[in-house]
Amino acid sequence: MAEADTPQIPHFMPGGLGSLNKMTDAEEAEILYKMSKYIDEMEPEFQDRFKALFSIQSIVHNLDDEEQKGIRDLEVEFEAKYRQVYARRELVTSGTGDLEADLIKEFDERAVQMKDADYDKIEVVPCDVKGLQNCPKGVSDFWVKAMLNHPVGDMITEKDRPILGYLSNIELNLHSEDEGYDLVFTFLPNSYFVGTEIKKTLNMKDKGMLDSTTSTSISWKDGCNPTVKKQKKKKKGKKVTVEVKCESFFNFFNDILPDQDDSAPQNEKDDEGDEEPEDGVQDKLADDMDLSDQFKDDLVPLALEYYLGVIEIDDQEGGEGDDDDSDGGGHVHGANCKHGKDEDDDDEDKPKKGGKKGKKGGGGAQPEMPLGPDGKPQECKQQ
Repeated sequence: MAEADTPQIPHFMPGGLGSLNKMTDAEEAEILYKMSKYIDEMEPEFQDRFKALFSIQSIVHNLDDEEQKGIRDLEVEFEAKYRQVYARRELVTSGTGDLEADLIKEFDERAVQMKDADYDKIEVVPCDVKGLQNCPKGVSDFWVKAMLNHPVGDMITEKDRPILGYLSNIELNLHSEDEGYDLVFTFLPNSYFVGTEIKKTLNMKDKGMLDSTTSTSISWKDGCNPTVKKQKKKKKGKKVTVEVKCESFFNFFNDILPDQDDSAPQNEKDDEGDEEPEDGVQDKLADDMDLSDQFKDDLVPLALEYYLGVIEIDDQEGGEGDDDDSDGGGHVHGANCKHGKDEDDDDEDKPKKGGKKGKKGGGGAQPEMPLGPDGKPQECKQQ
């Protein structure tokens, strides 16, 4: 057989059960029942051989369970260590702690070690940090800018940006009792919603299989909910103003509960019947897990790299006309809430996509951040 024709064997954990780990308990049980039935229906002279093989396979299953638990315990142990490091990062970005002299010294020493003959040949676009000029401490736009420079930024609309400007930290907490985890988004006090913490919980009994999600219910202040808009529609021959769903990053915090999905209220159709059908619950779970894992495995650990814009992002949907959007994100505290007005144009609710991501140095101009005399963000004015 030619080398090019060699079949590609999937890579699994050494000694593990491979793709069987991707199955539900019911699917795995069905396979075991079928194996048992096959053996029972064999000719008696062959049965004992396969009974022995089946019992050996049961030992493999038990070892696999033990392995998966050991891996999870190790992940939880190290995540606790990462969390301690991220806490130090949060002290710097929030400006709530003093800069540690040993960290500055370590950077200077590493910089000397890294500089070689090729160092000066590296070309970068300077990262735009003008938004920090009135901030004596911290990196106030750290998370919103990191998100905008990351693929998750495709979900962020113009209405989301000023709200995410108050985002001060994203934390990850792995569950010790199952394969799930929490993403905790902490905000500064703001005039968009009540409270400062939004927690999203991903419930997973088995690794890689999302069962459901729940999130903190967001209590939006009047006219500040970016997930809905007011739109004129024709109902029963009359034009009325109704509240309809729209694109927003904050839809990420909608619960997905398969057991209750069928009973969820549906959007009311207008006379023209233009309501778009929603994705099925399994599609929602798959999309939600993909996005959540981007936070867990990429954005949280590599937040600085994305803030500085040194990670190149493949832009598959981009066009040349989108670069006028601010890819650095800037700090956008204090923008007026305009979410409650009547809108017939959907364009401003759609995420801004295009060739804005992955540029070295974090991209182009950023919107100015309205600041008060004390250097702190001004409150949004309700309209």
